[in-house]
Amino acid sequence: MKVTLNPRHFHVRAKAADGTIWLTWEKGLLPLRVVKDVTNDVLLCLCADLSAGGETQLVERSVRFNDGFVCKITVEVVRDIIPSTV
Repeated sequence: MKVTLNPRHFHVRAKAADGTIWLTWEKGLLPLRVVKDVTNDVLLCLCADLSAGGETQLVERSVRFNDGFVCKITVEVVRDIIPSTV
């Protein structure tokens, strides 16, 4: 049996109750399947944007969905690490 994964069947959803971000598999009328919690992966990528240049203190990313719903994720440097003088 050959299994083909179509990228159009994968979606990213946010759970309203706790704000976590999930990768799901959705195909036609079949039940939605939760694949993985990707919250930490998304936040790690946004934090990498902050640490890349060292000058940026805030990163914002927005997503607009077909129904008009807009979601904004903000990652901000709260405390800089002070390099030790040795």
